[in-house]
Amino acid sequence: MELHDPGLELAQAPVSTQCKHQPIERTDPMGLFGKSRLQKPTEPLDAPPMGSGRRLRSKQDVEGCLANMELIIHTFRPPKYAYMPAYADAGWIWNGPEDETPTAVISFDDRDDEFLLATFRPESAGTEIGLFPLGSGDERLSPLSITGQWKQVDSSLSSIGTIPSRSITLTPPSFSDETFAEIVETAGFAPSQANAAAVGRQFGVMSLIKAYECINSQDPRSVDRFRDAHQYDGISSASSFCQSVFDDLAGLYPGTLPYIQDFPMRFRAILLEDIDPTDGFWSEFEQ
Repeated sequence: MELHDPGLELAQAPVSTQCKHQPIERTDPMGLFGKSRLQKPTEPLDAPPMGSGRRLRSKQDVEGCLANMELIIHTFRPPKYAYMPAYADAGWIWNGPEDETPTAVISFDDRDDEFLLATFRPESAGTEIGLFPLGSGDERLSPLSITGQWKQVDSSLSSIGTIPSRSITLTPPSFSDETFAEIVETAGFAPSQANAAAVGRQFGVMSLIKAYECINSQDPRSVDRFRDAHQYDGISSASSFCQSVFDDLAGLYPGTLPYIQDFPMRFRAILLEDIDPTDGFWSEFEQ
């Protein structure tokens, strides 16, 4: 299956088990985060949009819908880490009518480990929701298991049609320096620039390792070229570096987009899972 065909909706790609489910290391044993080269300028992303979506309506507000979604996901997928959310805040661009632009867009895997993108838009009487599985064709929208589970906790939920294909496009997840500072404070260390920078560097290590795994599953010969083009310069922000890694990965292999959406929150959860100020990653942080 071709990973990138601008004329087709984003389709499932066999990258998931290699790219998503490999363990993430918290060290840099291969020297992947060196300072010998400037980072590669990010090329514009040319990803195909999603196929059609199932349109639903709930009398609950957006916050209530998201709370129900979290509850449902936890019934079939308990969090692996204490700080791991049930869903990811997805990267997206809305291509549909401006007055239908969602205010919240999330991604997650359903009970059958199938990717779903969910959009939420407030209305006067509640919330309009869109559910977008991978692939194309409206026939794939009828067997969505999540809707039956959702109706069990929200009796007002109803199906009101479909959202046209090409209404939304997945983009890489976002990284910010504020996230690094928040992780430091959540871990209980001093909110210093040095501490936040150390977390940012570790995010860079994790970003590179996961990018290499994704590329290796598609074209092992390209791993070295990608590594050579993505070495942190020690000057620009770590969040910009992480962003460039995943922007360039998605630019090369748009089929990885569904599988990289939860990486920022996964990195955060892993770093916060084992906080030991006397040993390991956190041992040199300012108290």
